Amino acid sequence: MAEQLNAKGHDVRAVVASPEFAGRPDEEILIGAVEAGRALVTADIKDFMPIDARYRAAGRVHAGLIMVSTKTFPRNRTYVTAVTSALDALLSAADSVQPGGVIFLTGAGLTESALCPDSALLSEVVASLLVRGERPCW
Repeated sequence: MAEQLNAKGHDVRAVVASPEFAGRPDEEILIGAVEAGRALVTADIKDFMPIDARYRAAGRVHAGLIMVSTKTFPRNRTYVTAVTSALDALLSAADSVQPGGVIFLTGAGLTESALCPDSALLSEVVASLLVRGERPCW
């Protein structure tokens, strides 16, 4: 996905392709994203929503979290294409992710804001990406 998004002009890095992040605990990945000024895209909703809550409680701000639900994007042969297309649409929109914001990616690349976790959206770890652009978005 990162390669495809980069080819479309977005500044995206895959966590698994970044030696400083590969295999790190989720909290360290978010800290690294904060230090790099990058928003984080993840399907690991069940782990990152509590991390976001701890960030908020501590008065810290990240560059944004984009959650990819397997309810919206089923893990089938169209998964990569669907998520890549939705992320491309989101990244092409002005001010798509605000610092400290948490959004859920939808099929059209539009998003739904979230302030707290929704147990129906919990999913397994699928992918995490880091993005940097002219605006803080993922």
